[in-house]
Amino acid sequence: MSNPQPGKLEDNHLQLLQPFFSTRLENELYNKLMNYCTKQQDSDSHSLFELGRLHQEGLGKCEKNVRKAKQLLEKSAELDHPKAMYHLCQLYGSQPSAAYTNIVSETELIDIKVRWYIKSSAQALVYSNSGIELWNNHNASSAWRKAIIEERTCLLDKISNRSYSDTGELGKILNQVSYISLQLSKDDSGYKTAIDGFESASRLGSPDASWNLAALVYHNCLGVDKDEEKKLQFMIQAADRGHVRAQFWLGEYLFSSSVGKEEQCKKALNYFKQSLRYPFASTLFWVGYAHLLGTGIRQDYALAMQYFQLAVTSSDYLFGVGNSSACSWLAFMYSKGLGITSDFTTASHYYAMAAKLGNKHSLNDLAKLIEKKKINCRDLDVAVKLYNMAAGENKEDASSYYARYRLGKLYSNKSNRQIYNQAKGSEYYSQALYLLESSISHDTRSYRYYHLAIIYEKGYGTSVNYQRATKYYSLARDAAAKVYDILDKYYGKKAEKRLKINFMRMEKESKHTTV
Repeated sequence: MSNPQPGKLEDNHLQLLQPFFSTRLENELYNKLMNYCTKQQDSDSHSLFELGRLHQEGLGKCEKNVRKAKQLLEKSAELDHPKAMYHLCQLYGSQPSAAYTNIVSETELIDIKVRWYIKSSAQALVYSNSGIELWNNHNASSAWRKAIIEERTCLLDKISNRSYSDTGELGKILNQVSYISLQLSKDDSGYKTAIDGFESASRLGSPDASWNLAALVYHNCLGVDKDEEKKLQFMIQAADRGHVRAQFWLGEYLFSSSVGKEEQCKKALNYFKQSLRYPFASTLFWVGYAHLLGTGIRQDYALAMQYFQLAVTSSDYLFGVGNSSACSWLAFMYSKGLGITSDFTTASHYYAMAAKLGNKHSLNDLAKLIEKKKINCRDLDVAVKLYNMAAGENKEDASSYYARYRLGKLYSNKSNRQIYNQAKGSEYYSQALYLLESSISHDTRSYRYYHLAIIYEKGYGTSVNYQRATKYYSLARDAAAKVYDILDKYYGKKAEKRLKINFMRMEKESKHTTV
């Protein structure tokens, strides 16, 4: 029997998190999302999509109602929402798990899905699983290959027969044809045909074509040489034309928590706010995070919390981390009392949610609440298991060194009688020290310097060295002064306090030596 992969959330690990979840808190946030979307829904494709998703899955006070979900998703899809197109297709199928089974033949079902999946993924592959399922099925099924070729022929016929209402619709059709051609291309000749089509669509004003030139062609160097300048040029063009994902991409590209980058952050925030036409979780998170830090904008904890709360239950981009990041920072705000009274029980819920969604550092944060007796769970064995999950195999993660550092403290603490083991504690400290010293050449965050300093000051798993401790406390303080990041600021302040203590200690030792 093979051992489970360290750090991976196995079923027994999810069971470990279960006691910390609050169904009440989760439902409250789903209901907030529902209320927000209900106010916007009349002509807002994203609100229609979210309401359809809530009814499709029966979330919050939205009872599962596939008929209602179908109505909302169809309306959203007709308004060109790419993720609604994908969710709509999940209602149909020939399997018992589908909401509508056997109402169309298998051939008709494939035709329906091919049409919607092309419309969706040609806008951007990262909106949903449409592209993944489309091309996986193309590779596995002759019926899907046939349907895709037929759809391309149908689109080409629309162009040749001028069956389009205006140049905007023509641009959309050309972009879809070029997207299919690119995916089916096997050599530079095929790529050139696709690129020519994208460029023609882009000249007609298609934001999707500009995005595909940036994100598919130039990013992946398909039939072109690497050219970051052209990639950025097409990305800006797509964003200026209203492409939501391009706006989000530029927001991430420009955002910086560094002091002195405020004007750049204002531009980033402007792109993020434009991207809120489709308020996916990742976009909501970034807008909330900007308000939390106060970089390029006035710091506002209440507004940050509102964005984070919406982000927790909102749908996200494919591979997005907006849900987990929002959970993690909500937990931090509740644990530190930022703009709200400290509430460690609520913090533990959000840390558990973030951990469930893949945020490994939240495992450490939850374990620390147990270790410090901040919540009802006082079982140190649970804290140890959570720290071990966070330690994992990827030793480059900040969560990995910190988990070992906390395990060192747990096992070295004599008051923890049931698990006290000095040798084990020293071993974990040594591992944490090694990982920290190996990483500071490329990761200069203040918390890494701080933990190096505290290890040397206290002699955790190594000899006491006040000079090294002072050096790293100074670096932690200086690193924190260069950024707006709240976590860095937190450790910067702690480093400042430790520096004063160390200076006094070193001064006292110097006097003793002189005497």
